[in-house]
Amino acid sequence: MTLTHKIAKHTTIQVVGRVLGYCLSLVSIIFVTRYLGTDGFGRYVIITVFVNAVAILAELGIDQIMIKELYKTKRDNRDEIIANAFALRIVSALIIFIIGALSSHFFPYNSVVVIGIWIVSFSAFLNAISLIFLDIFQISLTMHYQVIADFLGKILTFILVVLSVYLDLGLYFILLAIVAGTILQFSIAYIWAGGLMKLSLKFNWTIWKGLLIKSIPLGISIVLGFIYYKVDTIILSLLKPSYDVGIYGASYKVLDVVVAFPAMFCGLLFPILAGCYAKKHMNRFNALIQKGFDILIITGVPITIILLGLARPIIFLIAGNQFINSIRVLEILAPTAILIFINSIFFIAIVGGDKQNKLIFPFTFLAIFNIVLNLILIPKYSYIGAAIATIATQILALGIPWLLTREFFSTKISFRITLKAMLAGAVMFFVFILIQKFNIGINWNNLENINTFNRLIVLGVVTILGTAIYLGLLYILGGINKTTIQKILQDEEA
Repeated sequence: MTLTHKIAKHTTIQVVGRVLGYCLSLVSIIFVTRYLGTDGFGRYVIITVFVNAVAILAELGIDQIMIKELYKTKRDNRDEIIANAFALRIVSALIIFIIGALSSHFFPYNSVVVIGIWIVSFSAFLNAISLIFLDIFQISLTMHYQVIADFLGKILTFILVVLSVYLDLGLYFILLAIVAGTILQFSIAYIWAGGLMKLSLKFNWTIWKGLLIKSIPLGISIVLGFIYYKVDTIILSLLKPSYDVGIYGASYKVLDVVVAFPAMFCGLLFPILAGCYAKKHMNRFNALIQKGFDILIITGVPITIILLGLARPIIFLIAGNQFINSIRVLEILAPTAILIFINSIFFIAIVGGDKQNKLIFPFTFLAIFNIVLNLILIPKYSYIGAAIATIATQILALGIPWLLTREFFSTKISFRITLKAMLAGAVMFFVFILIQKFNIGINWNNLENINTFNRLIVLGVVTILGTAIYLGLLYILGGINKTTIQKILQDEEA
Protein backbone atom coordinates (compact mmCIF):
# COMPACT_ATOMS: atom_id res chain seq x y z
CA MET A 1 0.00 0.00 0.00
CA THR A 2 1.49 3.37 -1.02
CA LEU A 3 1.81 6.25 1.41
CA THR A 4 -0.94 8.23 -0.29
CA HIS A 5 -3.20 5.17 -0.14
CA LYS A 6 -2.52 5.06 3.59
CA ILE A 7 -3.43 8.74 3.89
CA ALA A 8 -6.65 8.12 1.96
CA LYS A 9 -7.47 5.08 4.09
CA HIS A 10 -6.90 6.81 7.39
CA THR A 11 -8.63 10.00 6.22
CA THR A 12 -11.65 7.84 5.38
CA ILE A 13 -11.52 6.23 8.81
CA GLN A 14 -11.29 9.67 10.40
CA VAL A 15 -14.11 11.06 8.30
CA VAL A 16 -16.47 8.17 9.12
CA GLY A 17 -15.63 8.26 12.82
CA ARG A 18 -15.73 12.03 13.06
CA VAL A 19 -18.95 12.25 11.06
CA LEU A 20 -20.58 9.86 13.53
CA GLY A 21 -19.10 11.85 16.39
CA TYR A 22 -20.23 15.17 14.98
CA CYS A 23 -23.69 13.75 14.38
CA LEU A 24 -23.85 13.04 18.10
CA SER A 25 -22.54 16.55 18.81
CA LEU A 26 -25.14 18.10 16.51
CA VAL A 27 -27.94 16.12 18.15
CA SER A 28 -26.58 17.27 21.51
CA ILE A 29 -26.72 20.87 20.27
CA ILE A 30 -30.33 20.32 19.21
CA PHE A 31 -31.14 19.37 22.82
CA VAL A 32 -28.98 22.12 24.32
CA THR A 33 -30.27 25.00 22.15
CA ARG A 34 -33.90 24.12 22.75
CA TYR A 35 -33.33 23.57 26.47
CA LEU A 36 -31.23 26.67 27.18
CA GLY A 37 -32.88 29.06 24.70
CA THR A 38 -31.07 31.93 23.01
CA ASP A 39 -29.92 33.59 26.23
CA GLY A 40 -28.74 30.40 27.95
CA PHE A 41 -27.10 29.11 24.79
CA GLY A 42 -25.34 32.46 24.52
CA ARG A 43 -23.74 31.80 27.92
CA TYR A 44 -22.77 28.32 26.74
CA VAL A 45 -21.09 29.81 23.65
CA ILE A 46 -19.26 32.46 25.69
CA ILE A 47 -17.87 29.77 28.00
CA THR A 48 -16.70 27.44 25.23
CA VAL A 49 -15.22 30.20 23.04
CA PHE A 50 -13.38 31.79 25.98
CA VAL A 51 -11.86 28.43 26.97
CA ASN A 52 -11.01 27.66 23.33
CA ALA A 53 -9.13 30.96 23.18
CA VAL A 54 -7.08 29.92 26.21
CA ALA A 55 -6.58 26.47 24.64
CA ILE A 56 -5.04 28.09 21.57
CA LEU A 57 -2.53 29.86 23.81
CA ALA A 58 -1.76 26.53 25.49
CA GLU A 59 -1.14 24.83 22.14
CA LEU A 60 2.06 26.80 21.50
CA GLY A 61 2.69 24.82 18.28
CA ILE A 62 4.69 22.21 20.21
CA ASP A 63 2.95 19.30 18.51
CA GLN A 64 3.78 20.24 14.93
CA ILE A 65 7.38 20.98 15.88
CA MET A 66 7.63 17.65 17.70
CA ILE A 67 6.47 15.80 14.59
CA LYS A 68 9.12 17.51 12.47
CA GLU A 69 11.82 16.76 15.05
CA LEU A 70 10.83 13.10 15.10
CA TYR A 71 11.39 12.91 11.35
CA LYS A 72 14.85 14.44 11.74
CA THR A 73 16.07 12.26 14.59
CA LYS A 74 16.97 8.59 14.84
CA ARG A 75 14.27 6.19 16.00
CA ASP A 76 16.23 5.45 19.19
CA ASN A 77 15.90 9.10 20.24
CA ARG A 78 12.16 9.41 19.57
CA ASP A 79 11.13 8.31 23.06
CA GLU A 80 13.34 11.04 24.54
CA ILE A 81 11.69 13.76 22.43
CA ILE A 82 8.17 12.51 23.15
CA ALA A 83 8.82 12.27 26.91
CA ASN A 84 10.10 15.85 27.06
CA ALA A 85 7.35 17.19 24.79
CA PHE A 86 4.78 15.41 26.98
CA ALA A 87 6.17 16.98 30.16
CA LEU A 88 6.45 20.41 28.54
CA ARG A 89 2.86 20.13 27.31
CA ILE A 90 1.54 19.29 30.80
CA VAL A 91 3.43 22.07 32.59
CA SER A 92 2.72 24.80 30.05
CA ALA A 93 -0.95 23.86 29.65
CA LEU A 94 -1.53 23.75 33.40
CA ILE A 95 -0.05 27.23 33.89
CA ILE A 96 -1.91 28.76 30.95
CA PHE A 97 -5.33 27.29 31.82
CA ILE A 98 -5.08 28.41 35.46
CA ILE A 99 -4.15 31.93 34.37
CA GLY A 100 -6.92 31.88 31.76
CA ALA A 101 -9.60 30.81 34.23
CA LEU A 102 -8.43 33.39 36.77
CA SER A 103 -8.54 36.12 34.11
CA SER A 104 -12.25 35.42 33.47
CA HIS A 105 -12.99 37.06 36.85
CA PHE A 106 -11.87 40.37 35.37
CA PHE A 107 -14.25 40.19 32.40
CA PRO A 108 -17.81 41.57 32.61
CA TYR A 109 -19.26 38.06 32.82
CA ASN A 110 -21.76 36.91 35.42
CA SER A 111 -20.94 34.18 37.96
CA VAL A 112 -22.62 31.47 35.87
CA VAL A 113 -20.24 32.09 32.98
CA VAL A 114 -17.14 32.36 35.21
CA ILE A 115 -17.87 29.07 37.01
CA GLY A 116 -18.60 27.45 33.65
CA ILE A 117 -15.20 28.59 32.37
CA TRP A 118 -13.48 26.85 35.30
CA ILE A 119 -15.40 23.64 34.60
CA VAL A 120 -14.68 23.52 30.88
CA SER A 121 -11.05 24.56 31.44
CA PHE A 122 -10.36 21.17 33.02
CA SER A 123 -11.75 19.43 29.94
CA ALA A 124 -9.66 21.66 27.67
CA PHE A 125 -6.56 20.94 29.77
CA LEU A 126 -6.97 17.20 29.17
CA ASN A 127 -7.54 17.83 25.46
CA ALA A 128 -4.34 19.88 25.30
CA ILE A 129 -2.34 17.05 26.85
CA SER A 130 -3.92 14.44 24.59
CA LEU A 131 -2.57 16.26 21.52
CA ILE A 132 0.64 14.33 22.21
CA PHE A 133 -1.32 11.09 21.79
CA LEU A 134 -2.75 12.45 18.54
CA ASP A 135 0.79 13.08 17.27
CA ILE A 136 1.78 9.51 18.08
CA PHE A 137 -1.24 8.16 16.21
CA GLN A 138 -0.50 10.42 13.23
CA ILE A 139 3.14 9.38 13.01
CA SER A 140 2.28 5.68 13.20
CA LEU A 141 -0.74 6.11 10.88
CA THR A 142 -3.05 4.56 13.48
CA MET A 143 -5.55 7.39 13.64
CA HIS A 144 -8.38 4.91 14.11
CA TYR A 145 -7.33 4.72 17.77
CA GLN A 146 -7.93 8.45 18.20
CA VAL A 147 -11.20 8.29 16.27
CA ILE A 148 -12.54 5.47 18.44
CA ALA A 149 -11.48 7.23 21.66
CA ASP A 150 -13.12 10.49 20.52
CA PHE A 151 -16.29 8.70 19.49
CA LEU A 152 -16.65 6.84 22.78
CA GLY A 153 -16.11 10.10 24.64
CA LYS A 154 -18.79 11.79 22.56
CA ILE A 155 -21.22 8.94 23.23
CA LEU A 156 -20.81 9.43 26.98
CA THR A 157 -21.16 13.21 26.63
CA PHE A 158 -24.30 12.79 24.53
CA ILE A 159 -25.94 10.43 27.03
CA LEU A 160 -25.17 12.75 29.95
CA VAL A 161 -26.34 15.85 28.04
CA VAL A 162 -29.67 14.21 27.23
CA LEU A 163 -30.08 13.17 30.87
CA SER A 164 -29.24 16.70 32.02
CA VAL A 165 -31.91 18.13 29.72
CA TYR A 166 -34.63 15.64 30.62
CA LEU A 167 -33.90 15.89 34.34
CA ASP A 168 -33.68 19.71 34.08
CA LEU A 169 -30.26 19.81 35.79
CA GLY A 170 -29.16 23.09 34.22
CA LEU A 171 -26.13 24.45 32.38
CA TYR A 172 -23.50 23.22 34.85
CA PHE A 173 -24.42 19.57 34.39
CA ILE A 174 -24.27 19.99 30.61
CA LEU A 175 -20.73 21.33 31.00
CA LEU A 176 -19.84 18.49 33.37
CA ALA A 177 -21.07 16.07 30.70
CA ILE A 178 -18.39 17.51 28.39
CA VAL A 179 -15.77 16.97 31.09
CA ALA A 180 -16.86 13.35 31.65
CA GLY A 181 -16.63 12.58 27.92
CA THR A 182 -13.17 14.14 27.75
CA ILE A 183 -11.93 12.08 30.70
CA LEU A 184 -13.07 8.87 28.98
CA GLN A 185 -11.51 9.88 25.65
CA PHE A 186 -8.24 10.86 27.36
CA SER A 187 -8.02 7.59 29.28
CA ILE A 188 -8.56 5.39 26.22
CA ALA A 189 -6.13 7.40 24.06
CA TYR A 190 -3.48 7.27 26.81
CA ILE A 191 -3.66 3.48 27.02
CA TRP A 192 -3.44 3.00 23.23
CA ALA A 193 -0.71 5.59 22.70
CA GLY A 194 1.33 3.96 25.47
CA GLY A 195 1.13 0.71 23.55
CA LEU A 196 2.71 2.32 20.48
CA MET A 197 5.45 4.39 22.11
CA LYS A 198 6.84 4.64 25.61
CA LEU A 199 5.04 7.42 27.53
CA SER A 200 7.04 9.00 30.32
CA LEU A 201 7.88 12.45 31.62
CA LYS A 202 11.36 13.92 31.23
CA PHE A 203 12.60 17.39 32.05
CA ASN A 204 15.59 18.00 29.82
CA TRP A 205 15.83 21.80 29.63
CA THR A 206 17.96 21.65 26.47
CA ILE A 207 15.22 19.78 24.60
CA TRP A 208 12.52 21.99 26.16
CA LYS A 209 14.38 25.10 25.03
CA GLY A 210 14.81 23.75 21.52
CA LEU A 211 11.11 22.88 21.22
CA LEU A 212 10.02 26.26 22.59
CA ILE A 213 12.34 28.30 20.38
CA LYS A 214 11.07 26.54 17.26
CA SER A 215 7.42 26.44 18.36
CA ILE A 216 6.99 30.03 19.55
CA PRO A 217 6.74 31.55 16.02
CA LEU A 218 4.19 28.88 15.08
CA GLY A 219 2.37 29.38 18.37
CA ILE A 220 2.15 33.11 17.74
CA SER A 221 0.79 32.45 14.24
CA ILE A 222 -1.82 30.02 15.62
CA VAL A 223 -2.93 32.59 18.23
CA LEU A 224 -3.15 35.31 15.60
CA GLY A 225 -5.07 32.93 13.34
CA PHE A 226 -7.52 32.28 16.17
CA ILE A 227 -7.93 36.03 16.69
CA TYR A 228 -8.99 36.66 13.11
CA TYR A 229 -11.26 33.59 13.19
CA LYS A 230 -12.84 33.67 16.65
CA VAL A 231 -12.26 37.03 18.31
CA ASP A 232 -15.59 38.23 16.91
CA THR A 233 -17.50 36.06 19.39
CA ILE A 234 -15.46 37.34 22.34
CA ILE A 235 -15.95 40.98 21.30
CA LEU A 236 -19.65 40.30 20.76
CA SER A 237 -19.87 38.84 24.28
CA LEU A 238 -18.29 41.98 25.73
CA LEU A 239 -20.42 44.49 23.82
CA LYS A 240 -23.79 42.74 23.46
CA PRO A 241 -26.10 40.59 25.64
CA SER A 242 -25.90 36.80 25.68
CA TYR A 243 -28.95 36.62 23.37
CA ASP A 244 -26.88 38.08 20.54
CA VAL A 245 -24.03 35.67 21.28
CA GLY A 246 -26.50 32.77 21.17
CA ILE A 247 -27.82 33.81 17.76
CA TYR A 248 -24.31 34.15 16.39
CA GLY A 249 -23.04 31.03 18.12
CA ALA A 250 -25.72 28.78 16.63
CA SER A 251 -24.47 29.58 13.12
CA TYR A 252 -20.84 29.30 14.13
CA LYS A 253 -21.42 25.84 15.61
CA VAL A 254 -22.55 24.68 12.17
CA LEU A 255 -19.48 26.23 10.54
CA ASP A 256 -17.16 24.67 13.12
CA VAL A 257 -18.47 21.21 12.25
CA VAL A 258 -17.90 21.47 8.50
CA VAL A 259 -14.40 22.99 8.73
CA ALA A 260 -13.32 19.97 10.78
CA PHE A 261 -12.73 18.02 7.55
CA PRO A 262 -9.78 20.09 6.24
CA ALA A 263 -8.29 19.97 9.74
CA MET A 264 -8.53 16.16 9.75
CA PHE A 265 -7.21 15.76 6.22
CA CYS A 266 -4.35 18.23 6.65
CA GLY A 267 -3.51 16.75 10.04
CA LEU A 268 -2.76 13.45 8.32
CA LEU A 269 -0.97 15.07 5.39
CA PHE A 270 1.23 17.29 7.58
CA PRO A 271 3.70 14.59 8.76
CA ILE A 272 4.15 13.46 5.16
CA LEU A 273 4.85 17.00 3.94
CA ALA A 274 7.25 17.59 6.83
CA GLY A 275 9.04 14.34 5.97
CA CYS A 276 9.34 15.30 2.28
CA TYR A 277 10.79 18.70 3.16
CA ALA A 278 13.23 17.21 5.67
CA LYS A 279 14.46 14.79 2.97
CA LYS A 280 14.49 17.55 0.30
CA HIS A 281 11.98 15.72 -1.89
CA MET A 282 10.56 19.00 -3.20
CA ASN A 283 8.90 17.63 -6.33
CA ARG A 284 6.86 15.26 -4.22
CA PHE A 285 6.29 18.01 -1.65
CA ASN A 286 4.69 20.23 -4.29
CA ALA A 287 2.80 17.34 -5.89
CA LEU A 288 1.18 16.56 -2.54
CA ILE A 289 0.18 20.21 -2.12
CA GLN A 290 -1.59 20.12 -5.51
CA LYS A 291 -3.33 16.86 -4.70
CA GLY A 292 -4.40 18.14 -1.31
CA PHE A 293 -5.63 21.38 -2.86
CA ASP A 294 -7.75 19.52 -5.43
CA ILE A 295 -9.29 17.24 -2.80
CA LEU A 296 -10.16 20.17 -0.54
CA ILE A 297 -11.70 22.09 -3.44
CA ILE A 298 -13.80 19.12 -4.56
CA THR A 299 -15.11 18.62 -1.02
CA GLY A 300 -15.22 22.27 0.08
CA VAL A 301 -17.35 23.64 -2.75
CA PRO A 302 -20.46 21.46 -2.15
CA ILE A 303 -20.22 21.91 1.62
CA THR A 304 -20.20 25.67 1.16
CA ILE A 305 -23.16 25.49 -1.24
CA ILE A 306 -25.12 23.38 1.27
CA LEU A 307 -24.53 25.96 4.01
CA LEU A 308 -25.46 28.83 1.73
CA GLY A 309 -28.41 27.31 -0.09
CA LEU A 310 -29.94 25.42 2.85
CA ALA A 311 -29.17 27.82 5.70
CA ARG A 312 -32.82 28.12 6.71
CA PRO A 313 -33.62 24.40 7.10
CA ILE A 314 -30.21 23.80 8.73
CA ILE A 315 -30.83 26.40 11.45
CA PHE A 316 -34.40 25.27 12.05
CA LEU A 317 -33.15 21.69 12.40
CA ILE A 318 -30.10 22.33 14.57
CA ALA A 319 -31.21 25.24 16.74
CA GLY A 320 -34.99 25.51 16.45
CA ASN A 321 -37.47 28.28 15.81
CA GLN A 322 -36.06 30.59 18.51
CA PHE A 323 -32.92 31.04 16.42
CA ILE A 324 -34.56 32.32 13.23
CA ASN A 325 -32.20 35.31 13.23
CA SER A 326 -29.27 32.88 12.91
CA ILE A 327 -30.30 32.09 9.32
CA ARG A 328 -28.99 35.35 7.95
CA VAL A 329 -25.78 34.95 9.94
CA LEU A 330 -25.13 31.49 8.47
CA GLU A 331 -25.78 32.77 4.94
CA ILE A 332 -23.12 35.45 5.47
CA LEU A 333 -20.65 33.03 7.08
CA ALA A 334 -21.12 30.20 4.55
CA PRO A 335 -18.41 31.32 2.06
CA THR A 336 -15.96 31.24 4.97
CA ALA A 337 -16.00 27.43 4.70
CA ILE A 338 -14.38 27.22 1.26
CA LEU A 339 -11.86 29.92 2.19
CA ILE A 340 -10.77 27.88 5.22
CA PHE A 341 -10.60 24.72 3.08
CA ILE A 342 -8.28 26.44 0.60
CA ASN A 343 -6.02 28.09 3.18
CA SER A 344 -5.58 24.90 5.23
CA ILE A 345 -3.37 23.13 2.69
CA PHE A 346 -1.05 26.10 2.26
CA PHE A 347 -0.81 26.69 6.00
CA ILE A 348 0.44 23.16 6.71
CA ALA A 349 2.81 23.42 3.73
CA ILE A 350 4.40 26.53 5.26
CA VAL A 351 4.71 24.90 8.67
CA GLY A 352 5.89 21.59 7.19
CA GLY A 353 8.49 23.56 5.22
CA ASP A 354 9.77 25.18 8.43
CA LYS A 355 8.72 28.70 7.40
CA GLN A 356 6.20 29.28 10.21
CA ASN A 357 7.99 32.45 11.36
CA LYS A 358 7.03 34.07 8.05
CA LEU A 359 3.36 33.91 9.05
CA ILE A 360 3.69 36.25 12.03
CA PHE A 361 3.59 39.58 10.19
CA PRO A 362 0.65 38.86 7.84
CA PHE A 363 -1.34 37.17 10.62
CA THR A 364 -0.68 40.17 12.88
CA PHE A 365 -2.10 42.45 10.22
CA LEU A 366 -5.16 40.22 9.77
CA ALA A 367 -5.76 40.05 13.52
CA ILE A 368 -5.61 43.84 13.86
CA PHE A 369 -7.86 44.28 10.84
CA ASN A 370 -10.44 41.86 12.26
CA ILE A 371 -10.43 43.41 15.73
CA VAL A 372 -10.85 46.94 14.37
CA LEU A 373 -13.60 45.89 11.95
CA ASN A 374 -15.49 44.07 14.72
CA LEU A 375 -15.22 47.07 17.03
CA ILE A 376 -16.68 49.24 14.27
CA LEU A 377 -19.49 46.92 13.13
CA ILE A 378 -20.64 45.08 16.28
CA PRO A 379 -21.87 48.13 18.27
CA LYS A 380 -24.20 49.07 15.40
CA TYR A 381 -25.02 45.77 13.68
CA SER A 382 -24.42 43.20 16.47
CA TYR A 383 -24.14 39.59 15.19
CA ILE A 384 -24.62 40.66 11.57
CA GLY A 385 -21.66 42.98 11.94
CA ALA A 386 -19.58 40.17 13.45
CA ALA A 387 -20.43 37.91 10.52
CA ILE A 388 -19.50 40.59 7.99
CA ALA A 389 -16.18 41.20 9.77
CA THR A 390 -15.41 37.47 9.69
CA ILE A 391 -16.06 36.98 5.99
CA ALA A 392 -14.21 40.20 5.12
CA THR A 393 -11.15 39.04 7.06
CA GLN A 394 -11.22 35.56 5.50
CA ILE A 395 -11.38 37.08 2.00
CA LEU A 396 -8.41 39.30 2.83
CA ALA A 397 -6.55 36.27 4.20
CA LEU A 398 -7.26 34.11 1.14
CA GLY A 399 -4.08 34.74 -0.81
CA ILE A 400 -1.47 35.06 1.93
CA PRO A 401 -0.56 31.39 2.61
CA TRP A 402 -0.77 30.62 -1.11
CA LEU A 403 1.59 33.47 -2.06
CA LEU A 404 4.03 32.48 0.69
CA THR A 405 3.99 28.85 -0.45
CA ARG A 406 4.68 29.91 -4.03
CA GLU A 407 7.53 32.18 -2.90
CA PHE A 408 9.30 29.73 -0.57
CA PHE A 409 8.76 26.42 -2.38
CA SER A 410 8.10 27.52 -6.00
CA THR A 411 4.73 25.80 -5.75
CA LYS A 412 2.56 26.14 -8.85
CA ILE A 413 -1.14 25.45 -8.42
CA SER A 414 -3.42 24.34 -11.25
CA PHE A 415 -6.98 25.68 -11.00
CA ARG A 416 -8.44 23.41 -13.68
CA ILE A 417 -10.41 21.30 -11.21
CA THR A 418 -11.30 24.41 -9.19
CA LEU A 419 -13.12 26.06 -12.07
CA LYS A 420 -15.08 22.91 -12.87
CA ALA A 421 -16.00 22.41 -9.21
CA MET A 422 -17.25 26.01 -9.00
CA LEU A 423 -19.43 25.54 -12.10
CA ALA A 424 -20.91 22.31 -10.72
CA GLY A 425 -21.43 24.06 -7.38
CA ALA A 426 -23.31 26.92 -9.05
CA VAL A 427 -25.73 24.42 -10.62
CA MET A 428 -26.13 22.71 -7.25
CA PHE A 429 -26.99 26.05 -5.62
CA PHE A 430 -29.50 26.84 -8.37
CA VAL A 431 -31.23 23.49 -7.74
CA PHE A 432 -31.52 24.26 -4.02
CA ILE A 433 -33.12 27.62 -4.80
CA LEU A 434 -35.64 26.10 -7.22
CA ILE A 435 -36.65 23.35 -4.76
CA GLN A 436 -37.41 25.91 -2.05
CA LYS A 437 -38.96 28.51 -4.33
CA PHE A 438 -41.49 26.09 -5.81
CA ASN A 439 -42.08 24.18 -2.54
CA ILE A 440 -40.98 20.87 -4.04
CA GLY A 441 -41.56 17.99 -1.62
CA ILE A 442 -42.92 20.11 1.24
CA ASN A 443 -44.08 23.62 1.96
CA TRP A 444 -40.69 25.23 2.53
CA ASN A 445 -42.37 28.43 3.70
CA ASN A 446 -43.86 26.55 6.64
CA LEU A 447 -40.73 24.92 8.09
CA GLU A 448 -41.43 26.45 11.50
CA ASN A 449 -44.44 24.17 11.93
CA ILE A 450 -42.78 20.94 10.78
CA ASN A 451 -41.42 18.65 13.52
CA THR A 452 -37.70 18.06 13.96
CA PHE A 453 -37.69 14.52 12.54
CA ASN A 454 -39.39 15.60 9.30
CA ARG A 455 -36.99 18.54 9.03
CA LEU A 456 -34.12 16.06 9.24
CA ILE A 457 -35.58 13.79 6.54
CA VAL A 458 -36.25 16.68 4.15
CA LEU A 459 -32.83 18.24 4.68
CA GLY A 460 -31.13 14.87 4.22
CA VAL A 461 -32.94 14.05 0.97
CA VAL A 462 -32.30 17.47 -0.57
CA THR A 463 -28.64 17.41 0.50
CA ILE A 464 -28.10 13.96 -1.04
CA LEU A 465 -29.85 15.06 -4.24
CA GLY A 466 -27.76 18.22 -4.51
CA THR A 467 -24.54 16.34 -3.84
CA ALA A 468 -25.40 13.73 -6.49
CA ILE A 469 -26.05 16.49 -9.04
CA TYR A 470 -22.76 18.17 -8.12
CA LEU A 471 -20.69 14.99 -8.44
CA GLY A 472 -22.45 13.94 -11.63
CA LEU A 473 -21.88 17.29 -13.28
CA LEU A 474 -18.29 17.40 -12.06
CA TYR A 475 -17.74 13.98 -13.63
CA ILE A 476 -19.27 15.12 -16.93
CA LEU A 477 -17.05 18.22 -16.93
CA GLY A 478 -13.97 16.07 -16.33
CA GLY A 479 -13.33 17.49 -12.88
CA ILE A 480 -13.27 13.95 -11.54
CA ASN A 481 -12.77 10.80 -13.55
CA LYS A 482 -10.90 7.53 -13.33
CA THR A 483 -7.64 9.12 -14.42
CA THR A 484 -7.95 11.99 -11.94
CA ILE A 485 -8.69 9.61 -9.07
CA GLN A 486 -5.71 7.45 -10.03
CA LYS A 487 -3.44 10.51 -10.09
CA ILE A 488 -4.68 11.51 -6.64
CA LEU A 489 -4.17 8.03 -5.20
CA GLN A 490 -0.98 7.01 -7.00
CA ASP A 491 2.19 7.90 -5.16
CA GLU A 492 5.50 6.47 -4.13
CA GLU A 493 6.84 5.88 -0.69
CA ALA A 494 8.96 8.68 0.74
